[in-house]
Amino acid sequence: MDLSSRRGWGVLLGLSTLIWLIIGFAGRIPAHPSTEPHLPGLAETLPQVSVVKARSKHPGYQREFFGPGWRAQPELGPGCTTRDRTLRAAGVTASCERRPHGALRDLYTGETVDAATEDIQIDHIFPLAAAWDLGAAIWPSIKAEDFANDPLNIVAVSAHANQEKSDALPSVWMPPYHRHHCWYSERLAYVAARYGLALPHKDIARMKRSCWVSEVLGFSLNSQFALSFPAAHHQRVRQARLRRDVHTTQ
Repeated sequence: MDLSSRRGWGVLLGLSTLIWLIIGFAGRIPAHPSTEPHLPGLAETLPQVSVVKARSKHPGYQREFFGPGWRAQPELGPGCTTRDRTLRAAGVTASCERRPHGALRDLYTGETVDAATEDIQIDHIFPLAAAWDLGAAIWPSIKAEDFANDPLNIVAVSAHANQEKSDALPSVWMPPYHRHHCWYSERLAYVAARYGLALPHKDIARMKRSCWVSEVLGFSLNSQFALSFPAAHHQRVRQARLRRDVHTTQ
């Protein structure tokens, strides 16, 4: 075998080794945070979402359309609401009638928030005002209240992140913590598919860009932060077919 042939085989062997290393490395990186292993990808949910050219403001939005406030959760204790359930699922100790305490890992900023000294708010991943504009305005009241209290659509975050987001969709706002862009896009798309809400074309394009690593290369840069709804909820949602049927700044 001449020198050029040996070099060619050497290059081929090196490339093959590199490919196998990449495949092995990708296989060890979890596709989602450990508490949310079965969140559907965009390839599964977006085909079930209607696409509109742009978000058009629908007149008449009021927060009260989605219920008078957080729904009572008496099974958690006296005075408990959806807010307290969400805080507890995020690892914060909430006694329902006193100020919560403990550390919260903010999924939007990647920061640790001290619940005893800093303001924590509950955000709707698919904002209520955006939902109103994109199909919810014609919902019956019970569906609107279910949507506002669905663990799939709410997350405990720092007040400044929630206020910065307001009622924006992904083309305007994404979590400052870039490693959670795809998780955020997948959760929002799942909510849209579950409730039959439309999404503007530019928002879908931004969501797809945020997930190109995990959905094209097959692995995710998401960290292992705990999410804000119980693990048992994943099994219930996964078994059910996607159906079309407060205190917050939205």
